[in-house]
Amino acid sequence: MKNVQSVYQKNYGFEDAPSVGSVKPSNRNESIFLWQKNHFEISTDKNRLDVNFIHQFLTQSHWATGIDRDTVESSLDNSVCFGLYRKNRQIGFARIITDYATFSWFCDVFITPEYRGVGLGTWLIQCCLEYPIMKKMRRIMLVTTFAPWLYSKAGFEPLNRQDYIWHIYRAPTPTEASAKALH
Repeated sequence: MKNVQSVYQKNYGFEDAPSVGSVKPSNRNESIFLWQKNHFEISTDKNRLDVNFIHQFLTQSHWATGIDRDTVESSLDNSVCFGLYRKNRQIGFARIITDYATFSWFCDVFITPEYRGVGLGTWLIQCCLEYPIMKKMRRIMLVTTFAPWLYSKAGFEPLNRQDYIWHIYRAPTPTEASAKALH
């Protein structure tokens, strides 16, 4: 965690961080957190998110190919979001889905290609794990086939036990995907 510094952690400590705005449209009164490192910032302020950037990246990703903008907006509204910025330009993203008590799910974690390989992904994951609610989570999940070394360094372990993790996956039909792309 060298050179990783939270402005609030440094100045106030997480528990004492002042509320500088509320996350929309949550009914929770959550503080906005900001971490700074050189010319980069990570913020939980949803008002700073570049929804076009996030949608464009996700729609071309291998895990959310063709996702429509309304679905992306809804997912942002209902998640704890972390935007990664260089001089106010968004270059990365991660979000956490949580029950705020015992369980969190990491998803949609990405850094644009031109900023990969310089430690920003590691820093983004570290900042997500420093977020106050994450400290009390009993289970933090992640599904990925990309950069397992990154998540391993952060403490994630693979759960490749037979009959342990189950899911229902409903892929959009080609007709649904085409119709949503036109809107």
